[in-house]
Amino acid sequence: MHTEAKAKVNDFVFNAVCMAFCGVVSVYFLVRSILFASYPYFLEYGEGICVHMAQLLRQGNLYKPLTTLPLIVANYPPVYFLLNWFAFPSNVFLVGRCISMLATLGIGIMIFLILRQHCRKSSIGFIGATIFFMYPWLNQSGMLYRVDMLAAFLSILGFYLFFSNIRKAHLWAGVFFLLALYTKHSFWAAPFAAYISLIISDRKRGLKELLLFLGSGAAVFLVITLITHGWFFKHLVLYNAYTYIVDQLLGSLKLFAKDTGIIWIPFIPGLFVCYKRCRHFLLYGLLAFIWLGSVGREGASAHYFFESIIAVSLISAMGTSYLIETCSIKSIRTFIVILLLGTHLYMNQSLFSPWAMDDTRKQILSFLHDQIAQDKGKILAEDSGILVMSGKTVYVHTFAISKLIDQGLMEPDAFYDLIATRQFSRVVLNSSLEKLSYETYHRFTKTSLKLIYHNYDFDKQIGRNFIYRRKER
Repeated sequence: MHTEAKAKVNDFVFNAVCMAFCGVVSVYFLVRSILFASYPYFLEYGEGICVHMAQLLRQGNLYKPLTTLPLIVANYPPVYFLLNWFAFPSNVFLVGRCISMLATLGIGIMIFLILRQHCRKSSIGFIGATIFFMYPWLNQSGMLYRVDMLAAFLSILGFYLFFSNIRKAHLWAGVFFLLALYTKHSFWAAPFAAYISLIISDRKRGLKELLLFLGSGAAVFLVITLITHGWFFKHLVLYNAYTYIVDQLLGSLKLFAKDTGIIWIPFIPGLFVCYKRCRHFLLYGLLAFIWLGSVGREGASAHYFFESIIAVSLISAMGTSYLIETCSIKSIRTFIVILLLGTHLYMNQSLFSPWAMDDTRKQILSFLHDQIAQDKGKILAEDSGILVMSGKTVYVHTFAISKLIDQGLMEPDAFYDLIATRQFSRVVLNSSLEKLSYETYHRFTKTSLKLIYHNYDFDKQIGRNFIYRRKER
């Protein structure tokens, strides 16, 4: 009886430690997300572009020909923008950030449920969710007005349902897989892992369900393409074929390895455990890691890591479970978890960056907002967020249009004429023309930068923003 009571106490302490870790990191993310959601200015380059796409969708003008203003590339499907059907004038970023925040919390819940479903232990579910919430980039970008987190949530929700005992689970899983793909069309890892696993166990049924899934997705794609007179296809497929940069790929993979840190230790035995118990985890991880190769595509960023970090969280949690099960001294398992997760927290101290946004940045952006809002003319801005926060019209997505011109997919005359004829009253860049940053250089063509230099004079610098006014004729 004494041994049995001691085992129950150890189990209780172990579960309490795992739950406490998960509670700390998830609450940290939640509080940080709420603070960021209330911030009325853009936090990242991609936010302004996504807000603008949501505005265009509400106007029924998103997937359109690139023959008249605005010159934009709608390189994402519509689901996320449909959910952002309204916006608060005082903070156009609020609704989208709240969606991302809830989606990220939902991913943590799905990881917990998937692991509890396969391990029959809540503690392992808490470990997996904790690993996910400790990922540094998540706490910087998991709440932004971007499509990534909603797509990841819908995808992992479908993955959970596919392997559950819920009635009509595969049907509902297919629905959520499609919703994920029509939020961000790169989230193929979860559905392919699910259907390939089914094909391995039941070839006929698996092939039938895979064909039904692909056929349904293709039918939706065809309908939207027909409604938009072919422009949906062009925006999502043809106009997304950017150049590939190997150095960017290597640098991004190095960042991914650094940020995941010590979690690679339980990941290794986790591969063995998943091979024995749940091979669909391995398939999911393999497909997610293959997709990491796309981070070398020009314009890609660490936002492409999120599906891989979900896979790492699942497999590493399984590996931690194996380490605990094979430990001969049961009382030491709590120490193992504290050691692994505590060390990971220490290696990722960027989690504990300032909670609130810097007041100086707020003052700078508030002043910039007033300057832009008061201007009565058209404005060309490198960062669309500068315009959307000021209630101004976004006329050009500079990066996307410049890439199309570089690849010969768009005639440059329309864009160049706007600059050469000085139709913009102001041009706002993130660096000076005399000392271009890497980002600014790649968001414009060389010709457009030369035209700005010859037709616009430097006016003022506000923070990191350089404002140029058109020259007098």
